[in-house]
Amino acid sequence: CDLIEETILSMGNDVSTLNWSDLSKSAQKCKISVPSELMSRLHVLQDDDHDKKDSNNNDEEKKKENSNEDERQKLNEYLLNLSDKEFQQKFLMFGVNPDFDANVDKQSKIDALLLIASKNYWRLNWQLHPLQKRVKNWIFVHGKYREYVAEIVNAANSDLKTAKDLFTKFDAKLVKHSDFEDNQLFKFMIENLSAPQLSMPAMKELQEDHNDIV
Repeated sequence: CDLIEETILSMGNDVSTLNWSDLSKSAQKCKISVPSELMSRLHVLQDDDHDKKDSNNNDEEKKKENSNEDERQKLNEYLLNLSDKEFQQKFLMFGVNPDFDANVDKQSKIDALLLIASKNYWRLNWQLHPLQKRVKNWIFVHGKYREYVAEIVNAANSDLKTAKDLFTKFDAKLVKHSDFEDNQLFKFMIENLSAPQLSMPAMKELQEDHNDIV
């Protein structure tokens, strides 16, 4: 399919996409993200003023829930009205080929799209993604950092001095690591990736997640 080939090239993907029929059998499910996150990941325009208004009224939980439901309905209507080619493109953004059976209705396909576009889906299923080799080392390195933190916590339960020494060493490693990713890796991505490959909100979210986790 020309569309698949075009999308793969734009992603810099040198391997085939993953068929939804295979992914749905082995992947873990996750909670569907809130509409604002889904719109950002799916490159759907949203009302910035509306989002800011909600964020400034944290005490109005009921109003926020109603707002999320309204936004979810708008997103659903938007996806329902996409052409088959445009809808397929949304799946291909995540490296997934929507090879649904002919009898699958559009709403079921939308539910599948919202699932793979959700914030935690690929955190749980990154090993299944066709581009998983690109993050394998990144996952490994950050896993080691989490092990360092666990070691510090365990040491603090019995030997505070040892814990402080471990923390000093860990902090030195973290400073170098953060400097590389913030001032080189993320900087390069922000300056060189075009919108169809990675939206700026998604890029900022990735950097914020990195800062929070590490």
